[in-house]
Amino acid sequence: MKFIKLSTSLFLLFAILSCSKYEEGPSFTLIGKTTRLCQKWRPIQYVDGDTGEIFDIDSDGSFIEFLKDGTLQFKDVDYFSQAGIDVAGGTWDFSEDKTQVTFNYLVTSVGLDVTQTCTITKMKLNSLALVLSSSWVGYESGDKIYYEYY
Repeated sequence: MKFIKLSTSLFLLFAILSCSKYEEGPSFTLIGKTTRLCQKWRPIQYVDGDTGEIFDIDSDGSFIEFLKDGTLQFKDVDYFSQAGIDVAGGTWDFSEDKTQVTFNYLVTSVGLDVTQTCTITKMKLNSLALVLSSSWVGYESGDKIYYEYY
């Protein structure tokens, strides 16, 4: 009995102290990556990749929603309203090691076809942070965007 308790304690300690897959956590979770990602996210902040300066993002109805069937919905009020677009649809997929997510959306009415691969630095049930690999909708490569559950 002591052996079982000791083994369980050591396992839990190792699991909690082990390296996180994501720079900003979580260290340990029983909730799968797809379940954590597949939600509706509202952008709340971005960090300039060159200067490290932090900018708050006003809540204007913009969001990105990852769905479990591999599709997504994306809305950027500032960018899309100029083109008369409400919401764009597309697809998403994890990288093999689930440290990156690639998404694509297409708006045929304005000839917009966007593919973006982002490195995930934080993926909790209520918060997400993505580092952009290329320029995207007003942001530059290396910028980090923080999202909260919407």
